[in-house]
Amino acid sequence: MHLKGTPLAWDISVVKLMQRRPGSTDAVGLDHIDFYNPDNTKTAEILRAEQSVRWNEERNGEHCKWISVWVDGKEAKLRTDTVLSPCIAEMQEIEAVLIG
Repeated sequence: MHLKGTPLAWDISVVKLMQRRPGSTDAVGLDHIDFYNPDNTKTAEILRAEQSVRWNEERNGEHCKWISVWVDGKEAKLRTDTVLSPCIAEMQEIEAVLIG
């Protein structure tokens, strides 16, 4: 969702809203916040040196990967792509199968 002309606090103007999967037992409400981070390799190096920070590298399929960091029990996902990038890649794969 792009909040044209109506940014949130800290000048945030793009928000990703997700729907719960059918049959999900996930809690209702805000699950995490995504932050764009163009270099997760460097970020992982820094986090490895910090023993007190809870974090891990995660992936969801071939196109989605990120670093999760927890602060006060809340998750922040540091992503090297935008939400559109994996969607575009998956659609291109489907198109190639249908056409190819």
